[in-house]
Amino acid sequence: MKTLLKTVASLTIFGILFPVSSLAQSHMAMKKAPPAKHRKIDYKNKLPGKMKAILDSSFQNWSFPVYRGDCGGESPLSKCNLNGDTVQDFALDFTVGADSNFREYFAAFVSNDTGFSFFILDSIEQVWRRHYYLEIFHAHTEFDDPPFLDEGDNRKSFNTDCISESMCVNNSCTVFYYEKGRFRRFSPCD
Repeated sequence: MKTLLKTVASLTIFGILFPVSSLAQSHMAMKKAPPAKHRKIDYKNKLPGKMKAILDSSFQNWSFPVYRGDCGGESPLSKCNLNGDTVQDFALDFTVGADSNFREYFAAFVSNDTGFSFFILDSIEQVWRRHYYLEIFHAHTEFDDPPFLDEGDNRKSFNTDCISESMCVNNSCTVFYYEKGRFRRFSPCD
């Protein structure tokens, strides 16, 4: 039995025109790759148990956010070196609540002689939900920023990592650096 295919379009390859049947077109349409799906990682399992226990006892139903595709953020949980010792510290972005009770927190666990100290660096209200992400500036990153002009040079770097609360769309961020048992902040991205 002979099948006759109707030519409904053509395809040009290296300047040669080839007829394409409706059957071939439907087959090509079926071969398209499915849309990419966001892979949600369970960051709670990557957080050490003692730190998770502190968050569980202090923030009911807390969770890690899933960053927007157009945001630069890779992970709401990052290992870093904030105080210059050999024990890893952690920077995190987590959320609590929903709708009008929503709050997003940028925080850090910094190692000390007895374990870790917990710091809330900043909190964001519902209106700014999904507009910020966690970013780490590694040790010796140079910041070219007016807040340091009074020190005689407008470039500043730190011997430890810094945590940034960075905005997805605008070139805006707040950077937190650990010094003498507390965090200080500045805005090099504005």
